Amino acid sequence: FGRDGALTRVNLLTRRIEQRVMQAGNSIGGAVSQDGTLVAAQNYQPGGVKVFDAKTLALVADIPAEYAPGKLSRVVGLADLPGQRFVFALFDADQIWVADLADPKAPRLTKFENVGRQPYDALVTPDGRHYIAGLFGEDGLALIDLWAEKPQVRRILAGYGRGQEPLPVFKMPHLRGWAVAGRYAYVPAIGRHEVLIVEGRVQRTEDPGRRLQVQRQPLHERVHQRGLQRGDLPVHVVLGRRRLEAHSQQVVLVCIG
Repeated sequence: FGRDGALTRVNLLTRRIEQRVMQAGNSIGGAVSQDGTLVAAQNYQPGGVKVFDAKTLALVADIPAEYAPGKLSRVVGLADLPGQRFVFALFDADQIWVADLADPKAPRLTKFENVGRQPYDALVTPDGRHYIAGLFGEDGLALIDLWAEKPQVRRILAGYGRGQEPLPVFKMPHLRGWAVAGRYAYVPAIGRHEVLIVEGRVQRTEDPGRRLQVQRQPLHERVHQRGLQRGDLPVHVVLGRRRLEAHSQQVVLVCIG
């Protein structure tokens, strides 16, 4: 997936590019269906999701993120779900959509509205049950229980920065890098020099009691593979530096016993 809107298939054995299609003007990543047959790209311009055959890169479905007549939203937080489904967030529309592509020619959409201001990235928890989207426009997150008979969106960790003036954000965090380590989840705090530590299942609705103070605004966190093998679950926290050095990063290692 290229930011230029290109979708490229690379043969890792021959180390050659086998096919490349320009599918959008500005793309921000994508996902592969769990059976490996479909590739979905999430796009900023034009806003929406395009789904391709994984073998031929032929377009099989085009899902414009039209939330009002003539208005397309940028799409973020795309993730695969069981049963030829994809879930994604509409940054400009404050919505989350689930697309069922059992029949790619006629995708079935389930739309959740008013999920919170500007969902900017998201993930599916390791057990596949919860879809969690971070909110750029407010303090908090949006959570959907995908196993519920009638899934609904609810806010969690609302108002975690209450009483504090947020700092300017020059580099948007990436929630796909969230670390879920044992009974802890490590969440970047928007506009703050801290990581929120959520204990237990990620379902709390109040301000988390534990915070990790860091030198700069966190970009993403990730469990270190060595920790998974040893069982102590260290977490990498990647921090942004300053506005003029947005691509320069500092990595620190945090061990939570």
